[in-house]
Amino acid sequence: MNCGQCIRNGYNFCYKGSDFSHWSLNSHNADPSCCEDDTCAKASDSDYSCSSTFTDQVYALTMCPQRQKTCGKIQEISFDEAGQSIDVTVKGLDIGETCTYVVKAKCGSPGFSLLTEDGINSGAVSITFMEYSSGAIPEVDASTMNTEVHVRQTEAPRHGWPPRNMKFGYSGK
Repeated sequence: MNCGQCIRNGYNFCYKGSDFSHWSLNSHNADPSCCEDDTCAKASDSDYSCSSTFTDQVYALTMCPQRQKTCGKIQEISFDEAGQSIDVTVKGLDIGETCTYVVKAKCGSPGFSLLTEDGINSGAVSITFMEYSSGAIPEVDASTMNTEVHVRQTEAPRHGWPPRNMKFGYSGK
């Protein structure tokens, strides 16, 4: 199973590398696997990133590696003023594969919509998001590639991000 499909089905996705890796499935030796739970050998190896270090399932999806060929090279988007926009193109996404984008807004709240082309069924696409204000999350250290696995849950996967053990609420559609 691809990362997104593995996590959404309640399993533990692991790969060799740090969270937010970008790779080509043809050239990267990430040794990805979908484990039944957090008892597989990779889950206790500090060279691997695993979704089981996240408490929230949607937050865990952010750790999925993504192919630049599919998801594009732009992954971090910043809006400095209201009314700005950008188009992001996703092509050739396999079942269970994910694309993750960090969108920051200095004012207002970013919105998004799915523009479909021929052959795309919007029912086959799932868009999830997390929203938080940096001033509302606890300041914690960000883990690195070799951070001990048992410590990662209380650390952030990236500087300025919430700790992995943070739960996010569902606010409806």
